[in-house]
Amino acid sequence: MLAPMRTFPLPGLAPAASVVLGSATIGSAIPRDESFRLLDRYVALGGTTIDTANCYAEWLPGGAGRSETTIGEWLRDRGLAGTVQVWTKGGHPPFDRPLGARLKPADIAHDLDQSLARLKLDRVALYWLHRDDPAIPVGEVLDALAPHLASGRIGAIGASNWMPARLDAAAHWARANQRTGFVASQCAFSLAIRSPQSPPFAGCLDVDEAFLEWHRRGGFPLAAYTPQANGFFAKNADADPAPVAGDPWRWSANLPRLRRARELAERYDVPINRIALAYVLDQTFPTAAIVGARTVAQLEDSWAALELRLEAQDVAYLEGEEI
Repeated sequence: MLAPMRTFPLPGLAPAASVVLGSATIGSAIPRDESFRLLDRYVALGGTTIDTANCYAEWLPGGAGRSETTIGEWLRDRGLAGTVQVWTKGGHPPFDRPLGARLKPADIAHDLDQSLARLKLDRVALYWLHRDDPAIPVGEVLDALAPHLASGRIGAIGASNWMPARLDAAAHWARANQRTGFVASQCAFSLAIRSPQSPPFAGCLDVDEAFLEWHRRGGFPLAAYTPQANGFFAKNADADPAPVAGDPWRWSANLPRLRRARELAERYDVPINRIALAYVLDQTFPTAAIVGARTVAQLEDSWAALELRLEAQDVAYLEGEEI
């Protein structure tokens, strides 16, 4: 059924459209002019929020900082600074030491300073810690963020790739010590289930069944990255794929979900990709889908998922419950 556009409400922030534009390849793999067209179209559709990170595109030659820098140039050129919400992330370990710790106060201050300079902003709406380091007490991490919140350089804070136990510990410590806590979690989440033979990058987390139940039980907001499972549903809209060793999505556990998504796509008369995105958006707790569109056509297809509303029984059916 059609419904009003969904939003992702977070404490202290203006409601964001539930489809957030991811920008890992903005300004690098996606050239500047094409990036500007993509950003323009996102705003024209009604988009409100761009998700970036201090470390984006460091893995590409000459890519370091290009995402934030390109977004900053676009915001200034279009006069949209302060109108479009910007989320960025810091505290990512060096790529040659993916489990190295970078959540000390100096690390956080360095990354935030660098991000704001690249974005040409005095403030970001939401600042995510890109990774966790369980060896550092949650109180030390929140204390390191507190002066940046107090100064107004950060509107709110979130935790990306943090386990539920650490999120619970942070919430408890914040309440007990009258500190600002995290307002949302950012992890990989989609209708597809990642193969255990192809785990995520070091330090990254998928929302598995237990993590999903934690979100449902407590209602804690989730911003989902990889919500389309790297195009798994769109690429296999017409036929089941053969399993491929090393492919995180092409394995037996996802075939029933793919077939059920096809059934619902036919029933709702929409492309299968919209069913997959609507699954992420139609949870019982607040969610947003961070879409990494590389073309305007991909962006428009993802945006259209906001117009589709799945029933609770549809979500259960996609997960395997017989209706």
